[in-house]
Amino acid sequence: MAEGPRRFVLGAPQRIYICYIPFLFCTALLHSREKEQDVRSLVLEFLSQEIMTLASTSYMAYYCCMSRSWKVIYYEDRNQTSEVFQFIQSQKCSSKAKILSWLDLLEEKGPVLPRPYSDLLRDGIHELRIKLSARQVRILYFFCYKDFIVLTNCFFKNVKRVPEKEISKAIACRSDLLSRYTEKDLMEAYDENVKTSDK
Repeated sequence: MAEGPRRFVLGAPQRIYICYIPFLFCTALLHSREKEQDVRSLVLEFLSQEIMTLASTSYMAYYCCMSRSWKVIYYEDRNQTSEVFQFIQSQKCSSKAKILSWLDLLEEKGPVLPRPYSDLLRDGIHELRIKLSARQVRILYFFCYKDFIVLTNCFFKNVKRVPEKEISKAIACRSDLLSRYTEKDLMEAYDENVKTSDK
């Protein structure tokens, strides 16, 4: 999940076939003795069949990830306070609109949202990279329970690397949320929030 399906799709054929070709060669050799066919032609035949199978499987995995809609939620502490929500609410209209447009992209693309919009930090923590009036803003988030993206904390980035204390803070938020909500609890809370918002 951390790497994202896009990187898996692009990298898989090179990794698999380095290990797989010797097996194909031995299989083709056995078949050639039985059918009196050229080994090279059999290897090429096997490779073409396997490449088509892998391409089809990879496309389906990529399509499923791209076509789904993720549920983006704000992390709230035990006092029902959300750092990210409060930060967004404090911004002027133009900045708020830009942040929300980035969140729409995240909701649509999930783990395949590429740079410069998003990047993986470490331990399953990602960053949403936004520039507001020449200032770099970072919103940290993580994926959980197959459907959810949880926004944990945010800050203005004034140094080259994301501060370790911010990553640790996001990890702590994740541990707290997972200790309080099962997948069923989180889905029920989300559905209730949607119903309340629609009224």
